[in-house]
Amino acid sequence: MSARSLPPRPIHILLVDDSDADARFIDMMVRRARGDQDRLTSASNAAETARAFARHDDIDLVLLDLTLPDAHGTDTVRRVLEAGRDVPIVVLTATDDEEVGRACVAAGAQDFLPKSELRAILLGRVIDYAVTRSRDSAARRHLEQEVLESSEQERQRIARDLHDDLGQQLTGIAIMARSLAAKLAARGLPEATDARELGELVSGAIAQSVALARGLDPLTEFDALPMALEALASDGERRFRIRCPFRTAGEIPAVDGAVAGHLFRIAQEAITNAVKHGGASQVEIELRGSGGALEIAVADDGKRSLEPARFEPGQGLRIMAYRARSIGASLAIERNPHGHGIRVRCTLPAS
Repeated sequence: MSARSLPPRPIHILLVDDSDADARFIDMMVRRARGDQDRLTSASNAAETARAFARHDDIDLVLLDLTLPDAHGTDTVRRVLEAGRDVPIVVLTATDDEEVGRACVAAGAQDFLPKSELRAILLGRVIDYAVTRSRDSAARRHLEQEVLESSEQERQRIARDLHDDLGQQLTGIAIMARSLAAKLAARGLPEATDARELGELVSGAIAQSVALARGLDPLTEFDALPMALEALASDGERRFRIRCPFRTAGEIPAVDGAVAGHLFRIAQEAITNAVKHGGASQVEIELRGSGGALEIAVADDGKRSLEPARFEPGQGLRIMAYRARSIGASLAIERNPHGHGIRVRCTLPAS
């Protein structure tokens, strides 16, 4: 039997439509295209959709009607995406307007299909393509995450070696150089000056090794993320000559080193972007915990605009988004609600 003639893999489909007649028709088209192997769960509004995701962790695809009693248009897509972030959505529109469909894809849907064109063979192909693309994308993200985690672990190992092993050895050499300089000076020997200079050179090497270790792993010197972010704020004030207050709110949950490292890097990149691209004179960092979730927000008073015609996300923002995705967090770029500039928010849901 060829791969083309193999039956499709069974999947769990969430059908979201407030019309019983349309829901029955779509159910019939799915079964005609794919047989009776698939599991079908129904919801009639966005709130029921969220509850369905809470009850079922094995949903593979959403067939979504855009107009629901509690959601309409692309807002429907966004609400469903929030409830089931990695589940592909195929929008079934009541209109033939392709602009509506493209807007849905831009909002995060995998595909769209006008209900007027709903045929079993076409619906079956759209479902297969959407699920396959989603699974391929999930596999790629998983591989990327493994590569990133491996890289972070290696960076942490090198940072520990620099900070602990090399740092301790250099510290021992510096102490010996100072002791030698004192003994030579006590004897009135001119080589005491050379010994003191040697000690100063070693002290400079110690500072450089600490800086390298901190660059490789920002949490090397700190027990928790809040302490590292407070040091980042102080460093930002010193390096960029800006005001950079840091504050915490709520109960801050503990996170492992890799996750903390990514959150730190996101904040670090946000500060750099605010100064470099926005000309900010003040950047505020807030770390907020609530119900086990963790949010870090970096707001600036720069001159950047979020107007679609003027705002162009650069490499830094793409890297921040990639880091957020790799730890299961979401990243939002929005106007600073307290004035001019931009706010970057990274939200890590409760584990």
